Amino acid sequence: MAKKIKSIKVLHFDESTQKGERIQQASVLIEIEGERPKLIQGTQVLKGDINGKHTISYTIFDGKSIGKATYSIETIEKK
Repeated sequence: MAKKIKSIKVLHFDESTQKGERIQQASVLIEIEGERPKLIQGTQVLKGDINGKHTISYTIFDGKSIGKATYSIETIEKK
């Protein structure tokens, strides 16, 4: 049986711009039924034109493991 999420709380969120990059950082507390609360910290970096070619890089840390991913994106149509 799937465990139920009791709550998700954003403890910290910050956004800044440096050298043409938009950087977002956040700390999120997730409470899942029957488990200890988990603190997830992450950073997202966007490089390039949000309405054209750009990359998004993610780094996520949960206290034990680090996950990283980078995606290249080309926005064709602005919506």
